[in-house]
Amino acid sequence: EIQQSLDLGKDVAIAYLDIDNFKAFNDRYGFARGDEALRMTARILSNVVKDYRSEDSFVGHVGGDDFVFIVPADTVDEACKRLIASFDSIIPSLYEEEDRRKGCIISKDRAGKKQTFPLMSVSIAVVTNEGKKLSHYGEVSEIASQIKKHVKKLSGSNYLVDRRKTEAEG
Repeated sequence: EIQQSLDLGKDVAIAYLDIDNFKAFNDRYGFARGDEALRMTARILSNVVKDYRSEDSFVGHVGGDDFVFIVPADTVDEACKRLIASFDSIIPSLYEEEDRRKGCIISKDRAGKKQTFPLMSVSIAVVTNEGKKLSHYGEVSEIASQIKKHVKKLSGSNYLVDRRKTEAEG
């Protein structure tokens, strides 16, 4: 889908969505509730993107807590804002009242140390082909990886659009 979008040459935004603190949630509440968080995220994403439905739109599950979506480039800011608002209003309902009230859970990190984790949020890294020529989905993935590093450093749900332009050839 990404390659096809690039090949068609239309102005599209390709966004990678990652659920922050999902592992801690899954460890604390178990796989069934973790799967519900993934399904709920997919429903939120599908519902938002369907409003921008065109031949240029797409929603996919990369795996684990990672998703991808494609929307027309001129709609990506609005789509990301709506996604974040929906996610942040719905996802807390998956937590127990006490954790929701505290705004965090206590769980073990990847090294096995007990740590405090905020409620789940989303980080969205967006790559557009506006003002630059992208010819391979690998380029999109590389740029998204760079953007994702920056957006994940921010607390809470956020998105960041790569607005860098390619220098004009001449």
